[in-house]
Amino acid sequence: MGAQPKSWGDRLRGVAEVVAPLTLLTALLSYFGYVTSYAQFAYFGIDLTTLGMSTQDLVLRSVAALYVPLLVLLGAGLGAYLLHGALRDLVAAGARRTLLIWAGLLTTVAGVPLLARAIYGIVVPEVAEHEVTATTPLCLGLGALWCAYGGYLALAARRAGRVPSPAARRGGRAVVVAACGVVVLSLFWTTNSFAGAYGRGQGAADSARLTERPEVVLDTKERLYLRYPGVEETALPVADAQEFRFRYRGMRLLIEANGKLFLVPEQWREGGAVLVVPHDDSARAQFQPGVR
Repeated sequence: MGAQPKSWGDRLRGVAEVVAPLTLLTALLSYFGYVTSYAQFAYFGIDLTTLGMSTQDLVLRSVAALYVPLLVLLGAGLGAYLLHGALRDLVAAGARRTLLIWAGLLTTVAGVPLLARAIYGIVVPEVAEHEVTATTPLCLGLGALWCAYGGYLALAARRAGRVPSPAARRGGRAVVVAACGVVVLSLFWTTNSFAGAYGRGQGAADSARLTERPEVVLDTKERLYLRYPGVEETALPVADAQEFRFRYRGMRLLIEANGKLFLVPEQWREGGAVLVVPHDDSARAQFQPGVR
């Protein structure tokens, strides 16, 4: 007897043996954490590489950005599963064939404009730069899904009760694989766009609530010649044992990372400067809680 063909479950288990799920999940969370953090600190003009964040930091920062996409995906997946089950039962029963065929054709037709919009957004990058967040990837995924599923529904209803030929089965599998690939890529792209938008929003929110961040009183050995709005410079009394000569008030701690303090004035505005101070013996920092 010949070998039995492998089921989809067997194939997925084979893939899981090659790519550890935990490793893949960590890599995805780290990537989306990087996208979120990059956009958040780029709002202040800080390159993320200067912060030296660890993989754990990036994973933790990705969680908040992924709440909404995962919730929407869960709800859409559950709804699609229930709808597919109901339509599959109708097809198996041979009921409402004409209605199902027309529903499939209309679904396919509705997916074509979405695909056209997605292609336009891909070919003309300026469109994607100024559109509502994730419009192009959502159109790409929904267009491919609707076209593929509409065609499947129409064909399944038309040939209800008949066994498809081997060529038809191979063609159907090829369409399913292609559509699934496009949908997965669009989901990744959509989540990437949302994570970037979330990071930019977090940066804007941080700048609007700087008084809630820790206040920093900074003492330095040399004059910094700061021209930040609202930052006060005071000369400290000269004493033999006193190393620090100048004190600065009116700054807030944005983040401490990679052995550095990233400070911004309380009156910081978009496009303003960020002061980076080594967190070592060259400067003395006192922290006071922010006002909430």
